This record gives sequence, C-alpha cells and structure tokens, in this order.
Amino acid sequence: KIVAYGAAVVFGAIHCAAWDFVFPTKVERTLWRICASIATFVPLLLICYDFMVNRLKKKSVILGLVMGYAILFYVLARSVLIGQAFVALRKLPSTSFETVEWVTFLPHI
Repeated sequence: KIVAYGAAVVFGAIHCAAWDFVFPTKVERTLWRICASIATFVPLLLICYDFMVNRLKKKSVILGLVMGYAILFYVLARSVLIGQAFVALRKLPSTSFETVEWVTFLPHI
C-alpha cells in the first residue's frame, strides 16, 4: 500500500511542478493548482488513516466518511487534470508550431 500511496503522491507532485506554467485562462490555472494539490495531499491523508486503523486500531465512522469524500475528490481531481491537459491544446503558443532543428541539439561525432 505504501508504494501505491507514494506513487500517487509523486503523481500529484509532478503536476504541482506546473504551478507557474502559462495557462489559457486564470480559471484553468486556479483549477490546475487546486486539483494538483488535492492529488498530492489526499494520498498523504490516506497513509495517516491507514496508520490509525492498522496500527492504533482506532476506527471512526466520521473519519471513514471523510476519507470516502477525500477519495472522491482525489478521483475527480485526477480526472480534471487529465481533461485539462487535453483542453490546453486548444490554445497553444505560436512557438509550439516552429520546426525544431534536431541536428543542433545532437553532439557531432
């Protein structure tokens, strides 16, 4: 479980790396930041919840309900991040259409 939670945290952290990227609109940037934060921190909450349930043997109906909503928000956040990646393709900067001269990037032998 810890490996899966760790992978989920890394997934969210990679999306947090785009915190200062340019987005087509301010709303999309804010939505990206919120969803990336959720995708990063919900797995950390799940690690804490698993520790409480498995190690401390403390279960709470309210805490279980909160974790259920956290998982729902996590799934929605990941879906929005995937959707926004495709939606952002509608308004690419003009430099993305320039032809790259790959020969200048390769070392000569």
